[in-house]
Amino acid sequence: MALAVTGLSLNHTGMESTLIGVEQLAANEFALTALTTLSLASLQIDGLQLLGTMAGSEADARLPNHKVVTVNQLRGQRLEIADQRVRLASLEISEPVVSLVRNADGQLAGIAAMQQTLNNQPGNEPQGAEQLAPPPDPDAATDESLIFSLDKLKLNGSQWLSFQDQAIDPPAGFKLKQIDLQVEGVTTLPGELMTVALSTGDDTMQVEVTGSVGLPAPHLAAELDIQLKSLDLPPLSPYLSGYDLFRG
Repeated sequence: MALAVTGLSLNHTGMESTLIGVEQLAANEFALTALTTLSLASLQIDGLQLLGTMAGSEADARLPNHKVVTVNQLRGQRLEIADQRVRLASLEISEPVVSLVRNADGQLAGIAAMQQTLNNQPGNEPQGAEQLAPPPDPDAATDESLIFSLDKLKLNGSQWLSFQDQAIDPPAGFKLKQIDLQVEGVTTLPGELMTVALSTGDDTMQVEVTGSVGLPAPHLAAELDIQLKSLDLPPLSPYLSGYDLFRG
């Protein structure tokens, strides 16, 4: 069975946000068995948008057509969901763009509204000290634990991060252009290590990270080699009150 969707949009009026927007979605060899097992040979999403301002809203008037995350194309291969396990053979993300705007009140546009909405959901009310449950044991596993695994993740883009800070005077901002990220052996199983190779930067700066990292079990395990080259300091001047960095 094949599945195709065009022009999908999920809006939240209280947040004045388009939570998810998809220009086109296509899934091949889709199978659902007894509502417990799902398999998918391939999945492709074009024009993915997350946390965008709704047209005509006050948020859109302040930041017209702003979207926190956009992805030109997302492609997954061999998805299987069964017996509390989710396994994906490969995931490729092309031309992602993360646009962060820190408003004058110090909150991130789009993200702060989502956090506030989630905090206001029923069941999230503060509890008294006598009602607080003990913290979960990180070593304790239950039959209901969902295990996720991804064999290989590839992400590449040419203009992937933009940050504008309107909470300081004068306003500041920076951009990161090229990104090339490859991760192998992604899993939620504690104690398992995944290999990481990351390269990103802008016209002058370059950051390279290689090594391995594992999820907390109960502590984070990481062995990474990080190289930072040609960091331009003058753009940081607005954060140093009373000082101006002319070069460095």
